[in-house]
Amino acid sequence: MTTLSIRIPSLNRKTYLLQALRSILESPQHLDRLEICVSNNCSDEDYTDIENFLKLYPCAKYMRHMRRLSLDENMHSCVKEAVGEYVFYLGDDDFFFPGG
Repeated sequence: MTTLSIRIPSLNRKTYLLQALRSILESPQHLDRLEICVSNNCSDEDYTDIENFLKLYPCAKYMRHMRRLSLDENMHSCVKEAVGEYVFYLGDDDFFFPGG
Protein backbone atom coordinates (compact mmCIF):
# COMPACT_ATOMS: atom_id res chain seq x y z
CA MET A 1 0.00 0.00 0.00
CA THR A 2 1.28 3.44 -0.93
CA THR A 3 1.31 5.64 2.12
CA LEU A 4 2.91 8.82 0.78
CA SER A 5 2.78 10.44 -2.65
CA ILE A 6 5.54 13.01 -3.06
CA ARG A 7 4.71 15.45 -5.83
CA ILE A 8 7.43 17.68 -7.30
CA PRO A 9 6.39 20.38 -9.77
CA SER A 10 9.46 21.56 -11.68
CA LEU A 11 10.49 24.30 -14.07
CA ASN A 12 14.08 24.77 -15.26
CA ARG A 13 15.82 23.56 -12.09
CA LYS A 14 17.08 20.12 -13.05
CA THR A 15 20.30 20.39 -11.00
CA TYR A 16 18.40 21.08 -7.79
CA LEU A 17 15.72 18.57 -8.76
CA LEU A 18 18.28 15.79 -9.07
CA GLN A 19 19.53 16.59 -5.55
CA ALA A 20 15.95 16.49 -4.28
CA LEU A 21 15.29 13.13 -5.94
CA ARG A 22 18.51 11.62 -4.64
CA SER A 23 17.64 12.73 -1.12
CA ILE A 24 14.51 10.58 -1.36
CA LEU A 25 15.36 7.69 -3.65
CA GLU A 26 18.89 6.84 -2.60
CA SER A 27 17.75 6.15 0.93
CA PRO A 28 16.12 2.71 0.65
CA GLN A 29 13.94 3.11 3.75
CA HIS A 30 10.24 3.02 2.98
CA LEU A 31 10.56 3.08 -0.84
CA ASP A 32 7.97 0.33 -0.96
CA ARG A 33 5.41 2.74 0.52
CA LEU A 34 6.31 5.82 -1.54
CA GLU A 35 5.19 7.19 -4.85
CA ILE A 36 7.13 10.06 -6.40
CA CYS A 37 6.02 12.10 -9.37
CA VAL A 38 7.90 14.89 -11.14
CA SER A 39 5.75 17.24 -13.17
CA ASN A 40 7.95 19.07 -15.68
CA ASN A 41 6.20 22.31 -16.57
CA CYS A 42 7.51 22.52 -20.16
CA SER A 43 11.06 23.40 -19.07
CA ASP A 44 13.58 24.84 -21.51
CA GLU A 45 16.32 22.74 -19.88
CA ASP A 46 16.98 19.18 -21.03
CA TYR A 47 15.63 16.81 -18.37
CA THR A 48 16.94 13.60 -19.96
CA ASP A 49 19.20 12.95 -16.94
CA ILE A 50 16.18 13.22 -14.66
CA GLU A 51 14.08 10.90 -16.83
CA ASN A 52 16.86 8.28 -16.94
CA PHE A 53 17.43 8.50 -13.18
CA LEU A 54 13.73 8.01 -12.44
CA LYS A 55 13.54 4.92 -14.66
CA LEU A 56 15.70 3.14 -12.07
CA TYR A 57 12.92 3.36 -9.48
CA PRO A 58 9.53 1.65 -9.93
CA CYS A 59 7.92 4.06 -7.45
CA ALA A 60 8.84 7.10 -9.59
CA LYS A 61 6.79 8.73 -12.33
CA TYR A 62 7.67 11.53 -14.72
CA MET A 63 5.38 13.70 -16.79
CA ARG A 64 6.15 16.64 -19.05
CA HIS A 65 3.56 19.16 -20.09
CA MET A 66 3.50 20.24 -23.71
CA ARG A 67 2.70 23.84 -22.78
CA ARG A 68 3.66 25.86 -19.74
CA LEU A 69 0.97 25.88 -17.06
CA SER A 70 0.45 28.29 -14.21
CA LEU A 71 1.98 27.16 -10.93
CA ASP A 72 -1.47 26.26 -9.60
CA GLU A 73 -2.34 24.25 -12.71
CA ASN A 74 0.94 22.37 -12.50
CA MET A 75 0.41 21.59 -8.82
CA HIS A 76 -3.15 20.41 -9.45
CA SER A 77 -2.00 18.19 -12.32
CA CYS A 78 0.58 16.66 -9.96
CA VAL A 79 -1.94 15.70 -7.33
CA LYS A 80 -4.62 14.31 -9.68
CA GLU A 81 -2.68 11.09 -10.19
CA ALA A 82 -1.59 10.58 -6.57
CA VAL A 83 -2.42 7.17 -5.13
CA GLY A 84 -1.00 7.56 -1.63
CA GLU A 85 -2.96 8.00 1.53
CA TYR A 86 -1.12 11.31 2.04
CA VAL A 87 0.24 13.83 -0.47
CA PHE A 88 3.37 15.90 0.10
CA TYR A 89 4.50 18.69 -2.21
CA LEU A 90 8.25 19.14 -2.46
CA GLY A 91 9.80 22.13 -4.19
CA ASP A 92 12.19 21.19 -6.96
CA ASP A 93 14.92 23.05 -5.09
CA ASP A 94 14.25 21.41 -1.71
CA PHE A 95 15.55 18.11 -0.37
CA PHE A 96 15.37 15.78 2.61
CA PHE A 97 18.24 15.30 5.05
CA PRO A 98 19.63 11.75 5.33
CA GLY A 99 17.17 9.59 7.22
CA GLY A 100 14.38 12.14 6.66
